Amino acid sequence: SIKDLIALGLIEDADARDKIPPSSHIIYVTSGNIGSALAMVTAAKGYKLTIFMPGNSPIHQLKIIQGYGANIKLTSPNQGMEGSFSGARTMSESIEDSLLLDFFGNKEAVNTHCQTTVSEITNAIRGQIDAFVAGVGTGATLMGVGQKLKETNPLVKIIAVEPAASPIISGGNPGQHGIPGIGPNFLPPLLDLNSIDSVIQVTEQQARTMTTKLAKEEGLLVGVSSGANVFAAIKTGLALGINKRVLTIAPDRGDRYLDFAIQ
Repeated sequence: SIKDLIALGLIEDADARDKIPPSSHIIYVTSGNIGSALAMVTAAKGYKLTIFMPGNSPIHQLKIIQGYGANIKLTSPNQGMEGSFSGARTMSESIEDSLLLDFFGNKEAVNTHCQTTVSEITNAIRGQIDAFVAGVGTGATLMGVGQKLKETNPLVKIIAVEPAASPIISGGNPGQHGIPGIGPNFLPPLLDLNSIDSVIQVTEQQARTMTTKLAKEEGLLVGVSSGANVFAAIKTGLALGINKRVLTIAPDRGDRYLDFAIQ
């Protein structure tokens, strides 16, 4: 998962700043794969973890998080991520030695992508990248990778992907959607709208269809947000024309979403 390094980086950053006492109870809100990444890291470091998630989150994600020994609190799907945040804040206020992690507003996530994800990309891809396309959850991937790519090529297009049913970045209204990991139903504070060249809305069906196509035709078993990313990347490539290179990322493998994605 692309979130593994982010979870490790943010926990170690909080450790270095003495924000996590040994007896601390860490609380976090998620609808995507950063929950399992955080559960893995906190288990290895010996911290207690409770994760709040909307009730329509993928079952496999819940099982993986529980497998690492973390606690899960499910909130109403109708309230989206805001309902999970409300529950997390209430719990944090009631526990003295608790730390409510704010991945959505923590700039260390952007820095980690600048330092690690971009390094992996440049090691794998030689030559100019003309566009970077990524779904927006916290916005850290789009901002971290996008800003670093802009340093070497100011002309690179930075393109955000969001669910068509919850087009917040496009100026629309929040809504329920079936693409876990992106579209948190609010404008994430890490997202700099001035750094984005355009936004592509993807329907749940488009994302699911592409997810299935990647598995059955390309041998790539990935999650639904990966399907959304690839759909938007192909659309971007068609718009840019020949001899252009479009980069996107498959954030997580698909065996975590088998009950949810493959048709």
